[in-house]
Amino acid sequence: MILKKNLIDELERKVGENAEKIERFSLKISGSGVFPNALNPRVLWLGVEEKSGRLFRLQNLIEKSCFELGFEAERRDFKPHLTIARIRQPKEARDLARFHLQANNEEKSFEVAEVVIYESVLFPSGSVYKVISKHPLASFHSS
Repeated sequence: MILKKNLIDELERKVGENAEKIERFSLKISGSGVFPNALNPRVLWLGVEEKSGRLFRLQNLIEKSCFELGFEAERRDFKPHLTIARIRQPKEARDLARFHLQANNEEKSFEVAEVVIYESVLFPSGSVYKVISKHPLASFHSS
């Protein structure tokens, strides 16, 4: 979908407003998986855990804002993850998917401090991502 400049501007404004409502939070990498399944792997991913609920609140706010701007609502449940690979020929990647699922990845935590809006442009050689805007999350409040 090619977006008009004023729609992008409005999306940036709403995402910025949403980001200001959510304090920074930590994510922990935990587990691995494939979409849609190991026999037909299209995406390899690492799972993430977030205990404060901020990630889900942020996702809900952004989803609502996108819907208000005319984007179609996502029908699938939100499954937070980090995509680490996209596979063009799934049948030839079954062994890779099996290895990925059996790997014992070390759990690591990191801080999420901003929301970044990317433009994804597809080329025969793969996707190219361009940063459109960055929106900082709220800083921690001390009591």
